[in-house]
This record gives sequence, structure tokens and C-alpha cells, in this order.
Amino acid sequence: MLKKIVPSLALLSLLMGAQTFANEEGDVQELSSFELSQQEIFNGEVHEVELHIKDRNFTRLIETCGDREAPQRHVAEFRFNDIVIPNIAIKLRGNTSRCNVKKQFKLNFKKTKNVYETTRHGSAPMQYTDEEKARIKEQKLFGLKGISLRSSANDDTMINEVLASQIFSQIHALNPTFESGPNVYRVALAKLYVSFQGSNERDYKGLYLITENIDETFLKQRLGKKTGTLVKARFNAEGKVDFAPQSFNPNVYDIKTFEGKDVDPGDEEFVSAEILVKDLIEKLNQSSGEEELAEFLDIDSILNYALGAHLTGHWDSLWGNYNNDHLVYNEKTGKWGLIVWDLDNTIGTYADAGTSLLGYDIQHESVLRLPRQPNLLFDKVFAVDSFKQRYIDLAIKAREGFYGSDAFNESIVNLRNQVRSHVPEWERQIFTRVKYERIFYFKNARLDALSGL
Repeated sequence: MLKKIVPSLALLSLLMGAQTFANEEGDVQELSSFELSQQEIFNGEVHEVELHIKDRNFTRLIETCGDREAPQRHVAEFRFNDIVIPNIAIKLRGNTSRCNVKKQFKLNFKKTKNVYETTRHGSAPMQYTDEEKARIKEQKLFGLKGISLRSSANDDTMINEVLASQIFSQIHALNPTFESGPNVYRVALAKLYVSFQGSNERDYKGLYLITENIDETFLKQRLGKKTGTLVKARFNAEGKVDFAPQSFNPNVYDIKTFEGKDVDPGDEEFVSAEILVKDLIEKLNQSSGEEELAEFLDIDSILNYALGAHLTGHWDSLWGNYNNDHLVYNEKTGKWGLIVWDLDNTIGTYADAGTSLLGYDIQHESVLRLPRQPNLLFDKVFAVDSFKQRYIDLAIKAREGFYGSDAFNESIVNLRNQVRSHVPEWERQIFTRVKYERIFYFKNARLDALSGL
């Protein structure tokens, strides 16, 4: 059972996402929610997290993996290292991975409505007191209203997402575009335990990844504003996000609110967002040239994304197979940018599929290339010589900087050692040496491609 922690006022301030803290010398410093979560969560450490939940709630959560409309379940307490947050909501996450043996979870620390607990007679919504509701609505974990626990189902090393996120972040450091933080979710390693109410036992569920959710907190950090339009690329039988006017379909251009919820067609919010998306498609089809495209596109965001996709082999993507990543409309600038999502299929995983990012040329036949599939967004951007040159200059900076450095190789080794040293023997056998060697092979192959620039 969880050990109850009574947080100090200073700790409560951190949990609620306050902007100040005292360092070791006692000096008060200003921290944004991005900096706070970077310092406490995405800091390179292996954390320990625990879900303390009724056994019936957890069983029902797992049993309904095939039901995307299943309600969120109540978790009595969530523990992050030595910090306990009571009364949170949990649901399963993922698309094809929802019913895998190693489940993935999405946690919300602030949710008070439509949170259910399982009873002997079915399910019933949680009845919080007004005092509990007020406190829950203020809960955050170092500035974050929620996190995901990802199993990285397609990555047997468990470090692809960490490395890929670092690569996109390093590119952002070379070419900043968003106000605070890169156009990618951050990742941390964590060991997950589950314990049941009324029991002193806890069950180790394996090594997981803590990741940011792309929600209003994420977008407030990156854009400085939490209102706007967010569109997720969703490749399915109904079409693809290639920006062809005839292919527009709300089931392909998955329009969401900044809280990450689907927007129902017909809602006022959906209609206004749909108009914006159609306007983007129309402008892409009618515009060309540096000035015209830069009026409605965040070019640096797109160039950063493109280089990150090449350096990570991010083929399961808006640029590769028209899937996963997000378009975001920044109301402050009036421009569309890109946000990266779902990076487990990277850095050599399913290497053959990665050839989707090695199609026609960006400069000449032997150099880093663009995808074969037509995608009007990238086709238009890279048809502009000045944008193409900015991309090449950025790629050279990456090659001569972090991507080709000994420090990057050391980070791969350090992550591998972290994974292998923090898991039990039965789990360690999954993370075999040859799979880590694949990462070095992939990275060196990309460096070879970059050498021709």
C-alpha cells in the first residue's frame, strides 16, 4: 500500500505548477511549467510510479481494451517517486496496441466529471464532495495536468522514443521556433507498479515511458496560448492527409480541442476549425514562393520537423505514411506548424519501412532525400530554393554538432545501461545487445547520408 506523504507548502506549490522555487542556496528563482517539469520529470532519471486502485476498477479497465468509448476509471492514489496525488482518472491509450499484453495508460490529475468506479452491480460515477472537486481541479504534477504511460510497443530497446525526442529537441535548440520548448513531446523512463486497495502487496508491471500529453498545457508552453486548432493526421481507409482538396475528410484530418478531445461534427468549435483546415488546403494548392508560403506556414517548425524525421527515420508519420503527427494553428501568429507524435517506430525499428523517407532527392542522387509519397505541404516548402538551403544548413549544423558527436553516442550507451540496470532479469532478457547495436548502425548510416551535404 502507498505510503502517505504529507507535502510541505513548498512541495504543494511545485505540484500545482507554481512559478517559483528556492534553490540550494535559498535564492528564489522563476520557473515556467516547462522548466519545472523538465527539472523534476524529464531530467534523465529513472522514476518510480505507482497506481493504487480498486482491483475491480483495474480489472474492468483492462477488460474493456476493445472499447474506445469506455469511461475513465478512478485511481485512489497516484505516486511519482515520493509524491502522492489522490483521486486521479485513468484510461487505456493507443490504437492497435490497446489490447496488447503490456497495456498503455493515460492519466488525468484534474478530472472530476465522468470518472467511474466499478461496483458489484456495474459502474457508477464517482461522487466527489465540493471540497474534493476544488482540490482535484487544482492538481498538477510539476505543472502538468496529465501524463501518459507508454509501453513503446514497437521498440524492444525502450529507448527509441527517448532518443528521438532528444534529437527533435536538439534540432529546436539549433533553430528555435516555438516560444518555450521543441515541437515534440518529452520522455522519461519509469518503473510502473500497481497496488490494490486493502492489500500491502504491489505488482511490478514493467519499464514504461512517461510522456507529455499534447493538451492545453503542452500548447500553452509551446505557443504561449492554449486556444486554437489542433489537427492529428490519421491514415485510414477513408483517405490520407496529403492536402489534396478532394481528400478532405474529418475522419482523416482528426480535429481536436486543445484538451485533446475529439470535436463532434456540427459543433461550433468543429465548424470553425474545419473552415481553417480547408483554408490551409486551399492556400497550399494556390500558393508558391517564399513570401506566400511564409504568410501562413511556420517554416522553421516544418524544417525542424523534416530534419528530425530524417535523423530518426520517423516513417510512421505525417510525412511518411500520413499518420500520427499534428498540425497546429497558432492564433498569435496566424501560421500552421507541426508537432511530432508517436516515435517508437524510429531509429531503425522496422528499417525497411524507413525507406519511405528516402525517396526523391533534396539536392542530388547520393544525398539525404525526401519521401516518395506526394504530400503537398512538404512538396511546396522544398520547392522553394531558400527553404531547401535553410534545411541543408540546419542538417549540416546537426551533423557537425550533436548528431555526429561522441556525446550522442555516449547518451545511447547511458540509456541502454539505465534500462538494463533498473529492470529484473526476466525483463532484461527482452532488451538484447543486438537491438541496441541496430541504433548505432542506423545513426551511422544517416551520418553517411549527411556527409554528402
